[in-house]
Amino acid sequence: MNASHESQVSRGSWFKRLAIAAAGLFLATLATAGSVTITGTMTATCSSWSSVSGDGSNLTFVCGAAQSNGPGTVTLSAPASISVAQLVNAGATRSGGVNTPVDVTYTLSGACTGTGLLQWTASENGTKPISVTGTAPGVCQIDLAATTGSPTISGSPKSVTVVSPDANVAFDFDLTTINNTSFGAGGTVITVKRTGGSNGDWAVPLSYGGFLASTQTPAAGTLAASNGSTVATLQFPAGSSQASVTFTPASSVPAGFPALPAAGSVTLGAPVPISVPASQTGGIPVGAAASRSFNLVAVSGCPVLSNVVNLTLSPPSKGQSNQLQRGQIASFPMPSPMATGGYVQMVQDPGTPTSTDVEIWFSTCPGDVNDPLRSQVGANQWGATGKPCVKSYGYQGGPIYWNKTVGSLTVCKLPDSGGPYYVNYRNNTCVNLTCPMIIQLNNTQ
Repeated sequence: MNASHESQVSRGSWFKRLAIAAAGLFLATLATAGSVTITGTMTATCSSWSSVSGDGSNLTFVCGAAQSNGPGTVTLSAPASISVAQLVNAGATRSGGVNTPVDVTYTLSGACTGTGLLQWTASENGTKPISVTGTAPGVCQIDLAATTGSPTISGSPKSVTVVSPDANVAFDFDLTTINNTSFGAGGTVITVKRTGGSNGDWAVPLSYGGFLASTQTPAAGTLAASNGSTVATLQFPAGSSQASVTFTPASSVPAGFPALPAAGSVTLGAPVPISVPASQTGGIPVGAAASRSFNLVAVSGCPVLSNVVNLTLSPPSKGQSNQLQRGQIASFPMPSPMATGGYVQMVQDPGTPTSTDVEIWFSTCPGDVNDPLRSQVGANQWGATGKPCVKSYGYQGGPIYWNKTVGSLTVCKLPDSGGPYYVNYRNNTCVNLTCPMIIQLNNTQ
């Protein structure tokens, strides 16, 4: 039986889609035989797999080490303090559990009371909430105990301070660090938590730096705040425990955006009382601890390069000139959608120094000189080979071609499935402080 088979993706982070190469692949008697013989070439996205199964028309490979039975670990997390009568959630998180159901009981004592049962199915991991309400000023203790499955218990017991509802409040970032993000990525949530007394209505101003600054043009993305907050102020009504602002990067690099990585920062300002108990005060961390910084990098998974200027070049046949320092790289995202084919061309700026080392190349990452695409080898009808995705020449100019479907000695193949793509260029022998570089794009084939 000759057949074409697609690999399947099953639930669980250890499953990955596998591609089975078409050349020479033959599967014999898949549905009913006790064994399956595969001849030809098979390419997998994982280096090993633990099992293979078939349903008569498809093969499923399970990536990674073989699954083994185990209850995993249940880890307790809880806030440092809460207010009397304030309801918050602690959490118990199961991780690493496979093929074993797990039951864990929790007990609240001291300045809070209660018991409960947390259950995870055999294949389930994740976090279960534990509702905690402070009953009086003092210390609330949370304990976990395993009753089924015998998981490892971590972080238990935990002590939570219960304070007066009118106690002073403190505001701080929820996390010690913020992950870097990139154009086209999802939103980055920056959360500020409130601890101390639950009474009191407060506002906490935010100030932004770097690419998050509201005065920066063009914008790197959008900012949206929670809980009725504005972009620059977080609101904490009485009883609230957190508020956040979400930064969502632009879908592509805006024209004229500064070199990447670009640093951004968020800083907490002095809390402003709106309606608070007479003796209640609000505070934030001192000095640098009141700020968080993170970078906007070019593309998720791409190297962070400090010598890249990110620009935008619009089709068709659009020329742009910019001054580059020796060795500095300019990078343009290819137009979207790309035409079937086209070319990018360097042209000489009259009166500039002659260079013997102008380089232009296509890449899947802005400015990446180690991108494997630069090593793409093309062949012509006489068997000669070359590297059509990168070209070096003197400063008299010249085109570099691309095509979506066919590559050759002089044409770089850029299939839709491999993008997005970038055009990069640099002058490594500029004798002046800066040298003008002019590039033209033709995207009309």
